Amino acid sequence: MKIYVSQKISYKGGSLQGFATNTRRDSTEATTVQAYMLGSVLSKNKDVVALQPVKNLDASFLHVSVSKVLQLVESVGYKVVALLSDNNRINRNVFAVMCGGVLQPSIIHPLDSTRQ
Repeated sequence: MKIYVSQKISYKGGSLQGFATNTRRDSTEATTVQAYMLGSVLSKNKDVVALQPVKNLDASFLHVSVSKVLQLVESVGYKVVALLSDNNRINRNVFAVMCGGVLQPSIIHPLDSTRQ
């Protein structure tokens, strides 16, 4: 999920907040926040897993971020059974990379080859 934010740097908790995490320059202000959410198969509960301030998101950075979030979620005991996204071009490109270049309805789990 992408959330649009005002470009602004704030001093909170002893550090500066609001810089984009996907740029080479340390002084680039974020224009959006990439939100990663966890939803349960067995309940209506949804939780935010990660919030990442970004500017001009690209597929390679998003792929790395999705991989890190998958590792984080699985490392605390959850089992990821599906990834959901809208039909945005960057999101489609990430899924194409995960599928080996050609979009498929399911793939081998990136962290566990015994699961789809």
